[in-house]
Amino acid sequence: MYQSPARLLVARIPSRCSRASAALSLALAAPLGCGDSSGPGAQPAGLIVAGGQNAAFLGDTFGLSTWYTDSGGDVLGVAPTGVRWSSSDPAVVEPISDSTFVARALGTATLVAEAVSSGNTLTTSLAFQVVEGFQGRMVWLRQSDLGEPTRLVSRDLSSRVVVSAPPFGYRTTPPGPPALSPDGRYVAIPATRPISDIAPLAIYLVDLTTDDVAALTDSMPGNQINPRWSTDGASVLFSSDAGGSWNIWSVPLSGGLPRVRLRLDAGAPVFFDVSPSDGRLVLALATSEGGRDLWETSVDTGITRRITNTPVQGKNWPRVGPDGGTIAFSATADVAGLGAVFLVPRAGGPPREVLPRVMVPAFPGARPNAHVAQSSSPGWSPDGRFLLVMWFVDATYVPASLVGPGGLDSWGYPGDIYAVSTDGMVRIRLTSWKWADADADSR
Repeated sequence: MYQSPARLLVARIPSRCSRASAALSLALAAPLGCGDSSGPGAQPAGLIVAGGQNAAFLGDTFGLSTWYTDSGGDVLGVAPTGVRWSSSDPAVVEPISDSTFVARALGTATLVAEAVSSGNTLTTSLAFQVVEGFQGRMVWLRQSDLGEPTRLVSRDLSSRVVVSAPPFGYRTTPPGPPALSPDGRYVAIPATRPISDIAPLAIYLVDLTTDDVAALTDSMPGNQINPRWSTDGASVLFSSDAGGSWNIWSVPLSGGLPRVRLRLDAGAPVFFDVSPSDGRLVLALATSEGGRDLWETSVDTGITRRITNTPVQGKNWPRVGPDGGTIAFSATADVAGLGAVFLVPRAGGPPREVLPRVMVPAFPGARPNAHVAQSSSPGWSPDGRFLLVMWFVDATYVPASLVGPGGLDSWGYPGDIYAVSTDGMVRIRLTSWKWADADADSR
């Protein structure tokens, strides 16, 4: 059965490096690093800025924090208190409290943090950019807490107000990645049906204006996943195993029966996207070598062109940029199995990893890991300047009392959504949530 990649709660961190790495239940795993360290009693010898944010949108109020490092430069997982911040240009970025800032003008400023440990003054700095934002609506999946189901939420990007959609599907299981309609009004999203005799997963349609919810494929046999919109917004395409194998189907919003649009007879779920520029499909299809490659095709016609030829690498969740020329996808970054986000020209060429490795704190006795992007379904900003990715670089401590029997040994890594420029140089944290935010889409 298909498992939603948004099923992320909190990782239980192992207490010894010989144990298996903590599993984060997503389409791609991001294991924690292990190795030697000075240990939890190490004397702080340095300071770094926490997380991956190095930019903000004009007018944003945002927060930054710091961690101590040991003499070898490893992150101790200890946050200093009484940090004093200053800005080289308060007219661009102005500190307004110990860890809060306002982006007042376009430009770059150097932010300096200073903390005192055992009589020693430790400092670190960060070159911080303020850039123009983008307009539109963003939808994503938010895990409220371990006692509540994952919810579909949205917000107008000119506002900080997050609005929850009404519940739908079977509430004890999380929905899959949402797809926002071209006009930004509707969300097509896979979710588990209420208990029935037919296959679990159906496509639901959520009206963000009226809060109406309809099950587009409720009476259809088999599972339906990976909804995508036609370029005119008149129909929803999706992947389904109705009939025993996976093919691409569509269903009109105006009413009518679902029908097969591209017969693949695949033995595994097919993930695809619709190019906004010409309506052609980009598919991630399984290879005989055990990975997936990207292919281009037309609905009702068939496969026309191979885009990538790295058949061992697992590729998932292709997303075509607004201009139709670039594809984002999730894949493993290296032999360690770290999940990352890549870009590849639709015309062909070598894929390029988007985000840098960023050090995050580790549990006592282990070396911190250089985490990469962990995005099960990357999205795009409407103007094509930014990717919307889930990133595990802002470590969150979750009290053991909140995670059920057995508790949590140390740090948990719920992901946040970042807007990342296509060159990876500008990284803006869009959500700050103690649980998981994942699978953003925007129009």
